[in-house]
Amino acid sequence: MKFKKEQIDYYIEKASFLAKVYEQQYQELYLLGDYLTEDIANDWTVHDISLLEEMFEHKYVSYKTIELYKEITSNFVEVSRNGMSFDDSIWTLRALKEHTFWTRQRFLAKKLLAELEKVNN
Repeated sequence: MKFKKEQIDYYIEKASFLAKVYEQQYQELYLLGDYLTEDIANDWTVHDISLLEEMFEHKYVSYKTIELYKEITSNFVEVSRNGMSFDDSIWTLRALKEHTFWTRQRFLAKKLLAELEKVNN
């Protein structure tokens, strides 16, 4: 099965946004308000990874890609309102900038992005 560049680009864009969400070019995000944190999490938890898993089955992406994607998603689920580690303070723009949860998520997103970019090379 042949995959189109646009299919992997969706995941690259999603990982790139999370990875860079508070770097220099994104520092004006405070204008968007606290709902931004929920939007980011929803983008990871609402969409399934069936396309990514299909890409893995056809050796288009690595298993590490799948693991990283699942870890990021699982982390969001765990701190969500119904999650085992829910904490209101995680869902603010201030937390997005400096909370260890978000720092870890950005780190994982950068690793995922590196894996996804291997596909386009």
